[in-house]
Amino acid sequence: MASSMSRIYSQRLPSFLSSLMRKSRFVCAHDCKAQPTRTLLSDAYHANDTWINRERIIVDMDELKINLDRSFYDLKEPVLSVELHKYIDNVYDRDELDVAADYLYSYRHSPVAHHLRQSTVHSWLRLCMELGFHEQALKVLQNKRDYGLFPDNYTYNLLLDMFLRENDIKGACDVAIVMMREETLENCHLSQLLALHACHAYMKREEIPQEERWDIGMTLADSTRDVKSTLAASYHVIGHAMTGRLDQAVKTLQSVCSVGDIKICSEVINRLETEFSTGDASEGLQVLFQNTVQELTNQNKVSSEGLDALMEQEMASRLPALEEEGVAGYTALLEKWHQEHIEALEQKRLAALNQERVEKEMRLDQLQRAIGGIKYWEKDIEAASAAKHGETAGREETQQAENS
Repeated sequence: MASSMSRIYSQRLPSFLSSLMRKSRFVCAHDCKAQPTRTLLSDAYHANDTWINRERIIVDMDELKINLDRSFYDLKEPVLSVELHKYIDNVYDRDELDVAADYLYSYRHSPVAHHLRQSTVHSWLRLCMELGFHEQALKVLQNKRDYGLFPDNYTYNLLLDMFLRENDIKGACDVAIVMMREETLENCHLSQLLALHACHAYMKREEIPQEERWDIGMTLADSTRDVKSTLAASYHVIGHAMTGRLDQAVKTLQSVCSVGDIKICSEVINRLETEFSTGDASEGLQVLFQNTVQELTNQNKVSSEGLDALMEQEMASRLPALEEEGVAGYTALLEKWHQEHIEALEQKRLAALNQERVEKEMRLDQLQRAIGGIKYWEKDIEAASAAKHGETAGREETQQAENS
């Protein structure tokens, strides 16, 4: 049954045609933009062929748009999540992408907003990237109140990498901050590494505004949590210092004294010295800091290597394995999502048939009531009479018992 419904509801374009259509849209979207300059994740991780050739629900976009417009704007009635997904998963141009964003907004403010599918979030954000509108994706992603998009780590990683590919370091850092706020960084080592790279690149380019220090500091702290390396320890210290938690920064330094071959960059210690000289740390904390630095020096745990060199080493040594692990299940996930859509549509079809049956039975019953006359009511009259007779007999028996 499932396989036959799959043939009814789904399509897979021939690979050469699908690729040609997608590439032509991609070129059109980028014809006025600079060519990509850099990317961290490989083509294998982006899995473009897998995405392009995924199975989708067959739809007439014009007809579906009419139905969704009527439901969202005219009738203001709940829309099934699978109906919203069908539209978004078949978007082909900027106009449809904007319409899809409006539907996401309307869906967010409907009674069924909590049922937004993970597959729908992934499809809309991936289409934004494919069509070259990653800035719009970030704006919608940051507006949780009106759109409520909560991607998985794989989708986040693609978006973060897309900003780096376009040499938009600030945008990549903003994606990392969103991940920090949603507490998704600690769930994925690859996300941690990409977020750390984005923040590192941004801090090299810009003097961090005061209003951004806390967000970036927390992102640095979360992207290095439970990661055992000199780079991670050093940036963990910097993250705590940027959020004003100098006590936690010193505590991290102390932990390095007792952990294997992990060290702290000398430039990090220099930054901390500046923070202590300009901050309002207590005298006791300042003394503890100086003593800890001396202990690190005595143990030869102050590294002369800069953060740039350490970042390059970390990316070269860790990224390939983490990337391979992250993309392993993507094909299976797309297939799983598609099967869930098919099952949802089948449930909708069966529910509609059941509703139609109930309505027919009600109409037949009304017709019988109208034309059946006394014969139609005989059974109900007899049943009511028998019940009344039994009720009377019961009262008489009770009265006799009381009298006796």
